[in-house]
Amino acid sequence: MNRLDGQVAIVTGSGQGIGQGVALCLARAGAHVVINDRVQERIAPAIAKVQASGSRPSGCRPMSYMRTK
Repeated sequence: MNRLDGQVAIVTGSGQGIGQGVALCLARAGAHVVINDRVQERIAPAIAKVQASGSRPSGCRPMSYMRTK
């Protein structure tokens, strides 16, 4: 059993850089990670990296960045 089994971690800015590194570390520790970035195109590759570590992440984009007409 990992230290963070059963826990959820929402990591903002996890589409790249330090945020992505934090998301990977949390996933390896057992947390269910929610990948979040304001650029939609960064989310899918970040999810793939976390999945490659053996976790099942979710992805979302903040509503405040979505345009409505």
